[in-house]
Amino acid sequence: STTVRLGAGYWLTDRFALNADAEHSVEGTDQRRYGAGAKYLLTERSKLYGRFEGQTGLASAYSLGAADKSNSFIAGVDSSYMPGGSVFSEYRLRDAESVQMADVRDQQLASGVRNVWNLSQGVAANTSVEYLQILKGTQQEAAAIATGLDYAVSPLWKASAKLEWRRVFDNKQVTGDQSQNQWLNTLAFARKLNRDWTLLARNYLLWTINNDNASGTGKLGDTKQDRAQIGFAWRPVDNNRVNGLARYEYKMVRDDSQPQANNGVGGDHYNAHIVSGHLDYHPSRPWWLTGRLAGKQTTDDTLNVDQRTYRAWLVSGRGVYDLTENWDVGLMAGVLGSPQGGSRQYTYGMELGYLLKENLWLSAGYNWTGFRDRDLSGPEQTAKGIYLRLRFKFDETLLKAKDPNVNVSLDR
Repeated sequence: STTVRLGAGYWLTDRFALNADAEHSVEGTDQRRYGAGAKYLLTERSKLYGRFEGQTGLASAYSLGAADKSNSFIAGVDSSYMPGGSVFSEYRLRDAESVQMADVRDQQLASGVRNVWNLSQGVAANTSVEYLQILKGTQQEAAAIATGLDYAVSPLWKASAKLEWRRVFDNKQVTGDQSQNQWLNTLAFARKLNRDWTLLARNYLLWTINNDNASGTGKLGDTKQDRAQIGFAWRPVDNNRVNGLARYEYKMVRDDSQPQANNGVGGDHYNAHIVSGHLDYHPSRPWWLTGRLAGKQTTDDTLNVDQRTYRAWLVSGRGVYDLTENWDVGLMAGVLGSPQGGSRQYTYGMELGYLLKENLWLSAGYNWTGFRDRDLSGPEQTAKGIYLRLRFKFDETLLKAKDPNVNVSLDR
């Protein structure tokens, strides 16, 4: 499915703002979403907000059933009670209609607190607590606690860590114990090796602990997902015409929450080793050239023994030429191949881009042929059809608006 979304916001006064957006499918099944909202600043640190939304086939980013329809309304208050700390309470009303449930109305109340604690110069801790209460409907109530730490004392290296625990409570209207415990951990590290080279590493781990199955006859298995990445970034300080990235990634998925098939495996059970190289070249003012070379080896335990191991490689490139200061045109091509059987799939397309504001580009394109690969495609638009691409270039000064050395408009 391919959709296009447009939105706009406008401040009527210094305190009151309106916004609206619309999304509609341009390819695939009929899907659409319309929404409108408002925000009112009560004080310098408090605001009221509300939003109404109606949709068909776009219940969420992970639910694209064309039969689903729903209307939703949220309203809440957000208040900063201390520097770096805010409390919020949000009322959510959802009226869903589908083939399976002709009339289901969900009323939810989400409340919580978020804090950023500046422990010392360059060291900050993040904490948050949230509780989701179901006032009416069949959804499950949940509570979540999260904590994190950001470290940026040294000019040569930075690190961050976050741990979140979420408890999804049992739905008493359904047979069996539907409760879950979910753990999410993220780690990130960056180390400057010299003027041109930087070491980058990060890891994402999600672990879901289940209880009874839907019929209440037995315990569901757990679900684990892990993504570990390490790479080297090359950005020459004295020459901004070229930069590159070499990266290795390990992906692991173990889903034991689904009924087992004949081979004794239920949901996804696979791991992947992925290596890739990325290169950006800016030979002259109007030209931008990018290239990517990647390869992978996956092992999928859901397949037969003689089919479990799969290898593939990807070569792709993109060339962009600035027509004017605000407009550019680009061509993209790529090939996905595998040494197993010598298969080849190709993609090529064209796009037109516009500079919305400094360092922010919006491009629309079309691929005449294409392919999809869950490990190698990544953020590239390799599938056949229409696509939109939004790019934003920024550095560490983006979040330093209060620093007079960065924001020259401040009083000195």
